This record gives sequence, structure tokens and C-alpha cells, in this order.
Amino acid sequence: MCTSDPGHDVDLYVEADLRAMADVFLGRLDLRTALRDGRVDLTGPAPLRSAFPSWIGLSPFAAG
Repeated sequence: MCTSDPGHDVDLYVEADLRAMADVFLGRLDLRTALRDGRVDLTGPAPLRSAFPSWIGLSPFAAG
């Protein structure tokens, strides 16, 4: 994920509303549940979709 456009083609699109991504980041919602329920949608090659959960970390403020 990039905070500014480096000029490369997009390999993986992530569609989600802010609430869903915030809930995932704060540990309130499991990413796999969000994907299954359609609150987060991934479009791109299967290997990248499969790897995406390992790219998303939890906030240091997430309940442990």
C-alpha cells in the first residue's frame, strides 16, 4: 500500500468503507469475516488476494 502514487499499475484493489477498515485495524472485526461478509472486497490476482491478510497489521491500540 502506498500513501502517494508511485506511478505504477495497481496490482490489487481493496474496496471497503471506512468503518470496516477501521474495525479491522482496531481488532474489532476479523479481516476474514469482513471479506466473507462483503464488507471488504479484493480484486486482483489470487496470490495477492491470499497474501493481503498478512499485509494488514493491527493498531497498537487494538485490544489484545
